Amino acid sequence: MCSQVRSRYSLTIPYTIHTNTILHLTDTTYSPSITLPSTIDSKTAHVVMMIDLDAPGGMRNQSYSPLLHWLVAVPAGTTSLAYNSSAGIAPYIGPAPTAGDGPHRYVVLAFESPETKFVVPAAYANLTFADITQRLLFNVTKFVDEAALQTVSANWFTTEAVAQVPTGAGGRSTVDMVGSLVVAAAALMVVG
Repeated sequence: MCSQVRSRYSLTIPYTIHTNTILHLTDTTYSPSITLPSTIDSKTAHVVMMIDLDAPGGMRNQSYSPLLHWLVAVPAGTTSLAYNSSAGIAPYIGPAPTAGDGPHRYVVLAFESPETKFVVPAAYANLTFADITQRLLFNVTKFVDEAALQTVSANWFTTEAVAQVPTGAGGRSTVDMVGSLVVAAAALMVVG
């Protein structure tokens, strides 16, 4: 339950919120700005990771999950990433659920590295992540263990592509891409 989550650290991920707390899928086209907790160790590097827990087909088909959308090293002494910081170990790929799949859950994790400069674990060193197949079924636990990372904070949101088919003449369908930002107590899932 959300009430059992203890929070000492916050991970700020500001996306544009529209009426009724709707986050449009198009607002996730570029990487969000990220602000790490003010209590982090500024002498070590950090890593930010974003994964889709519902790839490829929402809750009905998670056979490619987790899908790695973003993996970036944050140098020691840095506490934020600017909006559209797409470069990284695995450059940012925005959410793109298929219309009709229902909402996809996206988790953004922040980790602390034991080093002042993050070094990609040997098992991942030759991956470019340019090929989407290198991002499918990403083993978060293995990556975190091999890099000796410690979770410092996390946040999550949902978004989906909803197909709307007009009932009038012409029979053309339109796709209205919308999403919802989970803002309730569950919006801040923190390890602390």
